[in-house]
Amino acid sequence: MNASTASCRRHPRGRGFTLVELLVTVSILIVLAAVLTVMLRSVKSSAQRATCLSRLREVTGLLLGVASENNGRVQAFQGGNGGFDYRPYFIIRDQLGLPKDPYDAHYSALRDLMFCPSAPDPATPHWNSYGVNFTKSEVAGAEWVQEKIQDSNGNNATVSSLAISTVTSPQRYVLMADSSQASGQQVFRIVGSDRIGLRHGGKANACFLDGSAQSLSISELGALGFQNAYDNRTDPPTSVSLPKNP
Repeated sequence: MNASTASCRRHPRGRGFTLVELLVTVSILIVLAAVLTVMLRSVKSSAQRATCLSRLREVTGLLLGVASENNGRVQAFQGGNGGFDYRPYFIIRDQLGLPKDPYDAHYSALRDLMFCPSAPDPATPHWNSYGVNFTKSEVAGAEWVQEKIQDSNGNNATVSSLAISTVTSPQRYVLMADSSQASGQQVFRIVGSDRIGLRHGGKANACFLDGSAQSLSISELGALGFQNAYDNRTDPPTSVSLPKNP
């Protein structure tokens, strides 16, 4: 026996993976990929929720700034004829001194302020993600009244008005929040069939009349007096009845 033959016998070639070992390895990789996907999705959702809350706080602050210049009254368009310039989108546009025309100019400037990153693109641009809450609140002691005004074009119009000084618990009155229609589209108001939108893992971002902001669960929304919401985790959203205020 020569030296090379003896060496081959002493050092056999390495054993390859068996089919079972390969399947186990592939299974582990699939599980790791799934875990990583969930983690990345969670990180993305958290980032979107934080961005939304920051935008909502800024928009509400601007709206309250307008109110302070208007004898402490928040005036906004709820629906009906005329007064379209009192939609929050246009109020903020004017407050920031953005040009009314061309339309694309102020839309580009406002899309990163008035639209939730978790929401679909709006069917109508000025129906922004954050709706003004027009519902009466016994919890906070807040109620809107209707006022006749003349809009910027000199036309008669009706707007809803909320005198901040009459609200007994401003820290418990949601002024603006994630809003949704039954279709899942964002909308500029929260009243009737236009509701709070649960866009962030079953929660909704909201900003209160005192300027504070937080992400609210369905039980917290129920405690504030809201009765219904849309859960935007499904398409179309699922109608949710909120727990009654204890």
